[in-house]
Amino acid sequence: MSIRIDTLVRIANFYQVPVDQLLFTRSHSKGNINKSQKHILGILFMILIIERFTVDAPPAARGWIDILVLIPALLYLPLLLVNRNWLISRIGLPIYTAGLFLFGVLGIGSSVINLFSMGPGFQTSCFICGLIALGYLGKTKIKYLVWRIRKAATS
Repeated sequence: MSIRIDTLVRIANFYQVPVDQLLFTRSHSKGNINKSQKHILGILFMILIIERFTVDAPPAARGWIDILVLIPALLYLPLLLVNRNWLISRIGLPIYTAGLFLFGVLGIGSSVINLFSMGPGFQTSCFICGLIALGYLGKTKIKYLVWRIRKAATS
């Protein structure tokens, strides 16, 4: 038993932290999850759900919208796992960013080529959702770039 305690004391001394901090805190932080990341998924989800139930379209187009509806729902999962400290933010946030980018490209691409002859209602919704997703990613990346420039200028 004393060997384990000695090991903990050595690790605490090496990292220059109290033993209590080693024993009673999480091994990773929550990351940079903010409410807007969850809200954008809710907005995209609701636009597509409302469009799905209000527009009459061919079955193939409805299937495509169903797939697009699943993407924001599935992208909520990594944010939830990071928020509960079940997933490291260095893994969860890139999954979220890549998925949102893919959603934006698929939405705009499918509307431009009129995939499955979806009609003007679905085309407009897909295009707007794609623009919202890519615009949101662009906004956050620009904010990050400005923050990095300010940080570099002050140091």
